[in-house]
Amino acid sequence: MTGKGYSIAVFPEGTRSADCRIRRFHQGAFCLADRLGLDVLPVCLYGPGKVLPKKTYVFQRGHIHLRFGAPVKLEALRQAGDYRAQASRMRQLYIDMYRHLANLIEQDA
Repeated sequence: MTGKGYSIAVFPEGTRSADCRIRRFHQGAFCLADRLGLDVLPVCLYGPGKVLPKKTYVFQRGHIHLRFGAPVKLEALRQAGDYRAQASRMRQLYIDMYRHLANLIEQDA
């Protein structure tokens, strides 16, 4: 969130994957966070690819789940290295979050 009360949402993959796997993260989100001096709040989504599969415009019956991770301080991002290293580190964090969320949801099903 910026000092004026705005929130910025960025999808670092740039698009949805057809198989719901987390793809490579682009560096722009981390460049933006760095230039604006912002921490990153990870938000993991489970279900959008099942409710609205890629290349379709017809919703399927289902649920979309959100999980908020712990905020990642800008200084911690910078310590990870350049933007490519930051993207790689955050992608791994999202993979772990997604796997945990998927296990919780699929156990209940």
